[in-house]
Amino acid sequence: MKKIFFASVFIGLFSISCERVSDNISDNVNVSDNFLVGTWDLIEESDDGGNSWDEYTFTDVYIEFRDDGTFTENVGGTENHFHYQLCKNEELYRWKLQDANSESFVNQNCNCGEHGTKYIVNAARTLFQEWGCTTNGNHREKYKKR
Repeated sequence: MKKIFFASVFIGLFSISCERVSDNISDNVNVSDNFLVGTWDLIEESDDGGNSWDEYTFTDVYIEFRDDGTFTENVGGTENHFHYQLCKNEELYRWKLQDANSESFVNQNCNCGEHGTKYIVNAARTLFQEWGCTTNGNHREKYKKR
């Protein structure tokens, strides 16, 4: 009986140690917990770091994030398609216009650089503000989930 018990423990430990490691260098995204998935409408913008907000009325702008690591930005009917990676630990997402290497590019790391956007999300995950990583954060945009 002891031999069966020890064999079961050994097999269990062996199978745990042989689990497949993620292909992503940055492993801080739980896709099932990706609050970005869905369609978001641009509703307000701020030019003072979020201290005051103005309603966004220029043109219809929305972003549709998908759980496959892509999103579409629609600005007044013109669509642009991107790959992205949500980096929750750093409160940013990396993005790049879709091309032959965009998916591997955004999954390299979670550095906030030219292709990074910082965000703040409310507790209900129905509003978020974003600003570019290479900016001082003064200009911010606020999106509301549909």
